[in-house]
Amino acid sequence: MEPPNYGSPELSVKRPDEGPSMMKVEVKKVELSNDGKTIFLQTEELVPVHQMRIRCNVKDAGGKEVKWDLYNTINKVGAEKKAPLAAK
Repeated sequence: MEPPNYGSPELSVKRPDEGPSMMKVEVKKVELSNDGKTIFLQTEELVPVHQMRIRCNVKDAGGKEVKWDLYNTINKVGAEKKAPLAAK
């Protein structure tokens, strides 16, 4: 099946003049909250973007595979924050 022929091309936020491209952001650290319901992803170089995909492929505490894609928009990047999840 052919992909739909509509929408905008995927352009790099940092190099849009280079044509279609996706910018990959490396996840430096992942931290799970004490209640096991929240994940904090530490990254570098986040910038405002129209659409971003976060792809998850992990196993839960029981060993069951968990896969999902989350699409979001970043309108503004604030000051750096540290993971407030785990009690120290």
